[in-house]
Amino acid sequence: MQPIRLNRNDLIFIVICLVVLAAGTLYSVNNFQKAFPEASIDFQVSKDEAGEIGIRFLEEQVGFDVPEEYREATRFFGGGLDKIYLERELRLEEAQNWFNAPVPVWGWYHRAFMPGVKREYRVEVSPGGEVFSFRRLIEETAEGDSLEEDSARAIAYEFMTDVMEISPDSVELHETKRQSRPNRVDWIFTWKRNGPVPVGDEDYRYDVTLQGSQIGMFQAYMHIPQVWRDGFRKLRGKNQSAGMVASALYGLTMLGLLFWLVRAIIRRDIQWRTALVFGIIAAVLTYLNQLNELPLRLVGYNTEDPWGGFLADQLLFGLLQAM
Repeated sequence: MQPIRLNRNDLIFIVICLVVLAAGTLYSVNNFQKAFPEASIDFQVSKDEAGEIGIRFLEEQVGFDVPEEYREATRFFGGGLDKIYLERELRLEEAQNWFNAPVPVWGWYHRAFMPGVKREYRVEVSPGGEVFSFRRLIEETAEGDSLEEDSARAIAYEFMTDVMEISPDSVELHETKRQSRPNRVDWIFTWKRNGPVPVGDEDYRYDVTLQGSQIGMFQAYMHIPQVWRDGFRKLRGKNQSAGMVASALYGLTMLGLLFWLVRAIIRRDIQWRTALVFGIIAAVLTYLNQLNELPLRLVGYNTEDPWGGFLADQLLFGLLQAM
């Protein structure tokens, strides 16, 4: 194989690429936090600390008994529809003022579960270490009390104001739902928060769920207008169409690369030993990366699936990705 010599045009092209790369790097550094507000999050608790805070809150404040043998998984969440809504309706500087209060748009999601067991516990902790939502999943046939609406609402209201420290003067009851279970009656009470809002058409709400006579869930969230949701859904549809076109062009690019590869093989331009070494290194690193992501995949594990089957699927999937 003859060595490739660079001519004057090649050197000019390389210089242009380096200049464009430097300009792009400088622009990215100066505007990174504007494009990705997550980079400026003030993490006052780590992932492990958030899990400990969440479980301790469920046991000491709510009264749950989380078994020690339960497995636990934690991941950071953010960038949901509420964050998109704020960024699209407000200037970035204004939107950032609403990212953490009154309801955080991101935080730590912690889950305690046991394979093969329906009952599990989920809790969301803000980057500052405050619990703002949680949920206990139990069996549909689990036994419990069948309270009347007034009694159930009193328990829910007391929990919201005393434990979650929501000011009574800042909320008003918005909706009540009754859910009949085989051996109990569940209640869902929704309070609407009074006070300033980012745009004007949305509002902040608090859901308190009673499972029988016990608190089963508390959720704080932004209620986004349905009109905006419908418009955004149409926009997403257009984005998906554009994505299909991009995928088709990507497929043509891959066909071109395949043609180039076959051509290079026929001309014996490929150094197989070097390619094999780099291929093995890439495969090993890819597989190790898949194993590293296993704790994150535990967050989405369905407890009705066999535990051994779940692990086998993850290991096999990692192997296929590496190949």
